[in-house]
Amino acid sequence: MGSTRTVAVLGAGTMGHGIAEVLAIHGIQVNVRDIERRFLDNAKQKIEWSLKKLQEKNQINENAERIMSRLSFELDMQKAVRDCDLIIEAVPEDINVKKDIFRQLDLYTKSSAILATNTSSLPIGEISSAVKDPSRVVGIHFFNPPVMMKLVEVIRSTSTSDKVVRDAISLAKEISKVPILVQKDVPGFIVNRLLVRMMVTARLLVEKRMATVEEVDSVLKYGAKLPMGAFELADYIGLDVITFVEKAMSQRGFHVPLGTLIEDKVREGKLGVKTGSGFYTYTKEQPKPVIPLELSSKINSALILAPSVNEAAWLLSNSVASKDDIEVGVKLGLGFPEGLLHMADEWGIDVIISSLKSLYKATGEAWLEPQQLLLSMVSEGRLGRKSKKGFFEY
Repeated sequence: MGSTRTVAVLGAGTMGHGIAEVLAIHGIQVNVRDIERRFLDNAKQKIEWSLKKLQEKNQINENAERIMSRLSFELDMQKAVRDCDLIIEAVPEDINVKKDIFRQLDLYTKSSAILATNTSSLPIGEISSAVKDPSRVVGIHFFNPPVMMKLVEVIRSTSTSDKVVRDAISLAKEISKVPILVQKDVPGFIVNRLLVRMMVTARLLVEKRMATVEEVDSVLKYGAKLPMGAFELADYIGLDVITFVEKAMSQRGFHVPLGTLIEDKVREGKLGVKTGSGFYTYTKEQPKPVIPLELSSKINSALILAPSVNEAAWLLSNSVASKDDIEVGVKLGLGFPEGLLHMADEWGIDVIISSLKSLYKATGEAWLEPQQLLLSMVSEGRLGRKSKKGFFEY
């Protein structure tokens, strides 16, 4: 992707206008398209506000007006996409809506144009089934908010061409993002699979009365040094959003037990920060939950994160992701202070396995059974830092 080209971004919501802003900051002409003028006007206002803030902090090299001049806001789909070399779809996570958009793109775009989706959980292959030439469809998953978050997951389906994957990776680098490659089109890709395993384990521990909400969050925040606890993060994302994503992943073969803990909250309309109440209560005086430090020694952080390590072992065993991409993904996508596999090496692979076994015993959940890769590592004496060799060498 050269800087002179034009990109269309379809959908002017939070992700869409954020992606458009990033592209424009990096010298790319962008057509933002949505179905109603009010959505476009709102996006334009938000981008203008954001650019002004970035300018005040000296975080952009050009003035905001110059960057805004590279953005156009369109209602007409055909006009928005016909001359573009790349189209990024950023509409809501509804497979039927996305497929309908891609059917239109098949009609209105030039055959050489790359068709990308910003989906966070839906398979690229399902989306690309709506076009005649699925080799030009790729996942380019930005993280929220796109202007601040450095990570981009580039996802290939079984049909995506090597050239399209290379072009998607080089675009990410051109706009100062750090791409990681998802080599197989699995539900939730890399980062969300690892995150969901942690979130579900946190809920199971509370449901089985092995820990309280505050204990889990304290352990993750102060013990594992993560930016947020699992329940604090769930409230921030929105419990309805989590339920939706987890159900979509479950329907596609990634087993997620929703459990009563989150379903009860959603039924009561307690969706997290946006409704003022979720796992915690939010007020003007207290916009963030108070998570006591003294609870951080109640359980070992390895117990909560072992299922994510197990999932990472699955990703490695199935050639979905490389070790380095997993580490970059959790650091840049989830704010982990160090890579998950490095953390596992620190705790000890034997500790990971015993954590998984105790969770499996308490819950009977089949996905908690240790991956063969982990069992082999222990039998070979690759226990992590204490044996100088685990996922990495020391």
